[in-house]
Amino acid sequence: TPFTGTFDGNNHKISNLTYTTTAYKEYVGLFGYIRNSTIKNLGLENVCLTSEGYYIGGLVGYNDSSIVTACYVTGSVSGTGESVGGLVGENYGTIASSYATGSVSGYMDVGGLCGYNVYGTIIACYATSSVSGSHYVGGLVGWNISGAITSSFWDLETSGQACSFGGKGLTTEQMKTMSIYQNAGWEGQGWVMEDGADYPHLSWEGTEGIPIPVAVLPFAGKGTTEEPYLISTAEEFALLSWYGGILDKQIRLMANLDLDGFTLYPIGNLGRFTGDFDGDSHTINNAVI
Repeated sequence: TPFTGTFDGNNHKISNLTYTTTAYKEYVGLFGYIRNSTIKNLGLENVCLTSEGYYIGGLVGYNDSSIVTACYVTGSVSGTGESVGGLVGENYGTIASSYATGSVSGYMDVGGLCGYNVYGTIIACYATSSVSGSHYVGGLVGWNISGAITSSFWDLETSGQACSFGGKGLTTEQMKTMSIYQNAGWEGQGWVMEDGADYPHLSWEGTEGIPIPVAVLPFAGKGTTEEPYLISTAEEFALLSWYGGILDKQIRLMANLDLDGFTLYPIGNLGRFTGDFDGDSHTINNAVI
């Protein structure tokens, strides 16, 4: 029977949630199964969940058409089955402005934040959890089917995972750099951060830091059909993958580019690129991703 109401943590936390079973058990989490509901403003610290079966998450085992926002989980989540995630096991809803840290382990569809994202939305989230499993294992998301994962990140070093089915992998140093979240569009999403010293935290947690500011795009133009963003140098091109604000815009290449020596990330790993890119009859050489 799913939870169908609204749970407002009211900026509080629950500590030392422990659940261990060797029996086959599905829908395991503080909320095992939610439908058409909202869970918000809640922290879970020092979670310890161990179970067999499917749909295991620190906060939510199975999210059906519900919203999880401004929440976090720290601790250990483990299972021997599928759809195991630090925050949510399987997601058919929305996860926004939330994070997970600690450890996550499972067999299949295992992710630091979410194990299996199916037609779900994940926006402005991150995971630093160590992650392990046998099949479809990711630093942020283990497996994704037609879901939209936007402006979300995982720590390549703490997770031990070079891959994720969605999101952008960063070094620990990058994960503690405010400009990355600023450029990804995290302003107004309820985050604060002490630049260079710590990961982002939810503003209600009361940690050190300032709100993440609005991004200022370093490109000429306005991103419209009449005034597209103009990319004239290799430096400008390499910046495109860091700005969430360009994903639905018009972009025009103004010169042939030699990208030798530049480290590139895929344009679109902050979210789907749905704009127009006009190469304007130019070439790009020596791109290494």
